[in-house]
Amino acid sequence: MFYPSPTDPRTSLVLSTETGPAWYRGYFQDERTESLLDDTLRFFDAKSITVGHTLQFSVNSQYQGILFAIDVKHPNDYRTSFPFKRSEG
Repeated sequence: MFYPSPTDPRTSLVLSTETGPAWYRGYFQDERTESLLDDTLRFFDAKSITVGHTLQFSVNSQYQGILFAIDVKHPNDYRTSFPFKRSEG
């Protein structure tokens, strides 16, 4: 499948698997600051950021519902065990 090359720099940033806010792992490390989140929200004219690709113990929100972390590790046998285990994601 071919995706057209975006001309708007903000679109390029959003789609990037390296710099896009949905992929940026710094939110969950020492790099995270409230001003970083504020700058990102202002740049994209957004109200919140949802991030995958960084494992969490459970789906959670941080910074008073501004940052949502949705990638969780599933139990290895959650599909094959009985009774079935529950998982989030």
